[in-house]
Amino acid sequence: MKAQKLKRVYIKEEFVAITEDPMQAILIDQLLELADDTGWTDLSAEELAKECLLNISRQTIRKNIAELVKKGFVIERRKKDWSDHTLQYHVDMNVVIKAVHEKGLTVEGYRLR
Repeated sequence: MKAQKLKRVYIKEEFVAITEDPMQAILIDQLLELADDTGWTDLSAEELAKECLLNISRQTIRKNIAELVKKGFVIERRKKDWSDHTLQYHVDMNVVIKAVHEKGLTVEGYRLR
């Protein structure tokens, strides 16, 4: 029998400090974890909720992503293929790191470009 790959979700203190919301902190971490080589991910809200192990609605995920976009932590765009209306997300690590540093904390494994 083939072993199933289990999902993991982390709540990082530095992300909670800047978002003031554990769910948004999870979303930042998962968007980073699930990003492709260019740093973008295009999971649907339903897929993202499953990856985050959150039993919440698509609307709740979208609301929290919209808040992250408003705060400047996440960049949102449509796919480059005009016939595909899928949204893509990218965590702006420069903004995240600066916000974390302003709280007197650091982000492990990342540094400003």
